[in-house]
Amino acid sequence: MQSHKHQCTHFDVSSAISKKNKELMDSMKNEFISTVSHELRTPLTAIKGWGETIRSAKEDDVELIEKGINVIVNESERLTDLVEELLDFSRMESGKLTLKVSKLDIVKELTYAISSMGICDGKEDIFDTAYEKLIDTYEEVD
Repeated sequence: MQSHKHQCTHFDVSSAISKKNKELMDSMKNEFISTVSHELRTPLTAIKGWGETIRSAKEDDVELIEKGINVIVNESERLTDLVEELLDFSRMESGKLTLKVSKLDIVKELTYAISSMGICDGKEDIFDTAYEKLIDTYEEVD
């Protein structure tokens, strides 16, 4: 009798582990989908915003139009890169991809990100300007 009880306990533990693994996988999948959705939404928002800005811009505001077009092109490239990364993820899962590590200029990337959001034009001290504008926005809300 004792060994039968032991087998039931083993089966219950195995089922519990299997259930926890499924819950963990579901949680990871949901987090992945949420992250990808956010990563897609960010450049799409910039593209749409600049498209609307260009549409309503005066024809002689060449600087604004050029800046908007540059952001749209760069954000489109960012979306293309994101899609490639998703495909790479799929290839990695199937064992058909090897990773290549490279350096990244984080200041350049942050400068572009802040500039593309329209916080500043990238010519002045971008971090001070971004901070000041965020503080001004925060004070307006209060």
